[in-house]
Amino acid sequence: MAQTPPKTFLDLPAELRNKIYELVLPSNALITIGGGEASHQPDLTMVNRQFRRETLGLFYARNRLDVRGDDHQRVAIVYTLSPHL
Repeated sequence: MAQTPPKTFLDLPAELRNKIYELVLPSNALITIGGGEASHQPDLTMVNRQFRRETLGLFYARNRLDVRGDDHQRVAIVYTLSPHL
């Protein structure tokens, strides 16, 4: 008899994954971007491409952003973030 392969987190319905993301991702935080700061993105966004796609928009939507740097740097940062906002 063939064994059923084990289920993974990504096998859960997207709605349930999103609820879990809401519980584990920071919210209502002030996120500083630029100005030589270390990475501001949660480790969960760096697990794989699918996690990144599913979590970055939610992360940015639930927090406030403080974009540092000169005008050129700020424009570049906003341009980079725009697909996730």
